Amino acid sequence: MEHISNKYIFTLLVSKRVVQLQKGAKPLVPADISEPLYAIAVRELIAGKIKPQNSDTKIPAIVPNLEIATT
Repeated sequence: MEHISNKYIFTLLVSKRVVQLQKGAKPLVPADISEPLYAIAVRELIAGKIKPQNSDTKIPAIVPNLEIATT
């Protein structure tokens, strides 16, 4: 996992990925149908499947247009 030193960036990435999953994006890690979407998003982040698009993990905590890149 790429080290994300800011817990707020971690939370923003997970929440944005949850929205993508809610809109029909396919999980990037094996997932059970009954597994909560936030758990899938956290596992994707830990596995290095999602990261900040600009790869800058030291972005300020309030970033309204933070995008995520999926691999």
